[in-house]
Amino acid sequence: MNGKRELRLARALYQLTIYLESLHLPFTLGDLYRIAYGELWEEMPGALWLDHLASDEYVLAGRDEFYTLKTIFETMDTSGLALLLEVIHEETAHHGIKWGVPEPGFYSNFFLRRRDEDPEA
Repeated sequence: MNGKRELRLARALYQLTIYLESLHLPFTLGDLYRIAYGELWEEMPGALWLDHLASDEYVLAGRDEFYTLKTIFETMDTSGLALLLEVIHEETAHHGIKWGVPEPGFYSNFFLRRRDEDPEA
């Protein structure tokens, strides 16, 4: 990992891993990458770090940051992982968990939509 953007993504993936593990779901984040991207999953942003996130001190520091699913999903969306977000939504919904994963591009267009709805914003 190098750069703030990659570190932000690594922390978001680690934080999401914590959520998934706490819910005792029958799949891992790596499983979700494989479902979303098939044979190309290892080429996607963050995929090769998945087994090493918990051993990186900079990533572990992300546990102490304020984070929510919204901040995690926003980071993933801006990192080009929209398909992974769709798979997360589908797989967790299949297990009765409704996380409200927004449509791809939701965050990148959020402020533009807000301005259109409220010209004073």
